[in-house]
Amino acid sequence: MIRTFAFAVKGISYGFRTQKNLRIQLAIFLVVLASAYALGFSMEEYMVLILCATLVFAVEMINTSIEVLVDLVSPEWNDKAGKVKDIAAGAVLIISIGVAVIGILLFARHF
Repeated sequence: MIRTFAFAVKGISYGFRTQKNLRIQLAIFLVVLASAYALGFSMEEYMVLILCATLVFAVEMINTSIEVLVDLVSPEWNDKAGKVKDIAAGAVLIISIGVAVIGILLFARHF
């Protein structure tokens, strides 16, 4: 079990080391948390923010794993491989838009 946990941490580390978007999303999340603190968010609002960020990070990691796998099985340019990557990136965009809307609604209540 500890070995499995270590592999997962290794994967997370790879994601944050190699994916600029993950680092940007983490920076945005930290700013959002600081802003939420300054505005006096409730525990429930923090839970929603943390859940939203977790979803974005998880989908971004899945996208990264798909990109690595596609590059492994199709190292040369391939139209279908490109579509797979585009669809996975689209999933990240969908969750990011949804999370942004939730964030706007949460923050709007404090203004």
